[in-house]
Amino acid sequence: KSKLEPSIRAQAEGQIRMQLEDQIRITTEARMRPQVERQLRPQLEASIRSQLETSIRLQLEEQIRLDTENRLRPQIESQLRPQLEGQIRGQLESQIRLQVENQIQSDSD
Repeated sequence: KSKLEPSIRAQAEGQIRMQLEDQIRITTEARMRPQVERQLRPQLEASIRSQLETSIRLQLEEQIRLDTENRLRPQIESQLRPQLEGQIRGQLESQIRLQVENQIQSDSD
């Protein structure tokens, strides 16, 4: 029993010390909180407001871009489609011609 007593006392004192330190920390935090908040609030508000405004602006710009794209898509497509189809047809024809000529040459060799 006498061997356990110092250990138990030390354990109890350790717990008491931890609880006191926690209480001191909590009390100190509570006392400092208003001052720290007064100092930090303007900076944090400005920073957060700036981040939100940037985010909103980027989202608006993206939405405007998408809306513009969707509105212009049919017009651009109707202008470009015949041109692109002509180019693709031309490339297709020339590739077919080349491959036919290559095949004829390899057959004649």
